Amino acid sequence: MLNTAPRAVSAAIVINLVVIASVIASGQHGVHAENGLFENIQAVYLISAALLYAASSLGNRLTERVELVGLALLCFSFSLREIDIELIGLPQFIEHFLTGDGRTATLLVLWSCYIAFLLRQPVELSVLIKRQFDTGLSRYLLMSAGLLLTGALFDRGLITPYHPRLFEELLEVNAYLLLFIPAAKSIIAMVRKPRVEPIETPEQARVTVAD
Repeated sequence: MLNTAPRAVSAAIVINLVVIASVIASGQHGVHAENGLFENIQAVYLISAALLYAASSLGNRLTERVELVGLALLCFSFSLREIDIELIGLPQFIEHFLTGDGRTATLLVLWSCYIAFLLRQPVELSVLIKRQFDTGLSRYLLMSAGLLLTGALFDRGLITPYHPRLFEELLEVNAYLLLFIPAAKSIIAMVRKPRVEPIETPEQARVTVAD
């Protein structure tokens, strides 16, 4: 992990620089416009990550389940921020809960339920935090948060290079990719987890032989 991380970061930097140069040189700035390619990629990462985290939570122990449910909710929350629900064509009743004040109320209820769920579990917060550092998940979360905060600086005009929206949207693509990678790893780990066969009791064994 430690040997591959610098290579992965270097490759990511090179790829991002190539993308930036290609967009500027070609003038294809529609890729980072509202509802453009970059925003669609972000939506795919977030929805996929939310589903993978949720699926992984079903096949893990309590500590991991609490963590994975929280990550699924985090990605879902970000997806509501990034996706223009009004353009999807959902029934108006559902759309009401996913846009504007309805979205705020929906997220408030969901996060309140999660916090209540978390407080009812016999899992200490320090154990969850320690696990995130032990598994390396914290690195993905901290890097993702750093990229999103940097993107917010571009969005608010505190950093003003040429084509600030290009940098903002590309930073968000990278940030959401860093949320998707652990989700993919978690579902792979769950699928590869060895299944423990139930141990037959002597009575069950005798019945089997008798049959």
